Amino acid sequence: MSHTKQVSKITISLPIVYTKQTVIGMLNHEIGTHYIRRYNQKFQPKGKYQYLTDEEGLAVLSQIQIQEKPILYKAALNYYSAVLAKEADFKQLFNQLESYQPNPQKR
Repeated sequence: MSHTKQVSKITISLPIVYTKQTVIGMLNHEIGTHYIRRYNQKFQPKGKYQYLTDEEGLAVLSQIQIQEKPILYKAALNYYSAVLAKEADFKQLFNQLESYQPNPQKR
């Protein structure tokens, strides 16, 4: 049986013109989403786990989360709420979202 080693590579051109925030965002995007998903996939039963088709969208959210005022925070929270709502009733959902939106009127 042949074993192939999968290698991930990030290339940064010189001179580097990225800000610290840009580099952290890129690392969150590439490592915090794509690499971690690939690594975790090795531990899933064969045929039982399929990675999300919208992984790139999640990676973008991960990339911009370091901003002081994340521009997609509300959209991400709406998406998360919709996913939770599939398995939770209104009261459970309301309580689960409290840490993300403490104001009950807005929640």
